[in-house]
Amino acid sequence: MPFKDPVKLKEYKKEWAKKNKEKDSKRKAEWYKKNRERVLQKNKDYYFDNKEHKKEYYAKWQNENHNTVMKHNWKAQGMKLRQGEDWDSIYIHWFIQDHCEDCNCKLIFGKRTDHYKVLDHDHETGFIRDVVCQGCNVRRAVIDK
Repeated sequence: MPFKDPVKLKEYKKEWAKKNKEKDSKRKAEWYKKNRERVLQKNKDYYFDNKEHKKEYYAKWQNENHNTVMKHNWKAQGMKLRQGEDWDSIYIHWFIQDHCEDCNCKLIFGKRTDHYKVLDHDHETGFIRDVVCQGCNVRRAVIDK
């Protein structure tokens, strides 16, 4: 394997990895078992050394991907679409709605208060109903039971 040309060396390693995928995977798993504590400590140290950077990066990512994050969260909560609805139109409706559809209070996004903006859904069927404040959402949940 004494390749002096870095391009040929890279090609060789790529081919070797393809041919020995299972063997390499097993080797990596065994290495991780032996070095698990060291890896975890290294990750923990990195996190604490770069805490502010990680927070800024995550906040920036969330802002740039807000619609993806919200749609993922709604799906994870078991919300379902009716025929003819799509997640993008639901997100746009949720985003532009600035008053509760029940009590007409001004909706707040970002702070968890009684007037926090939420997407209400029926817990039995999973179908989305309205954009309401947290207070009305809780009242609806009590009434539905």
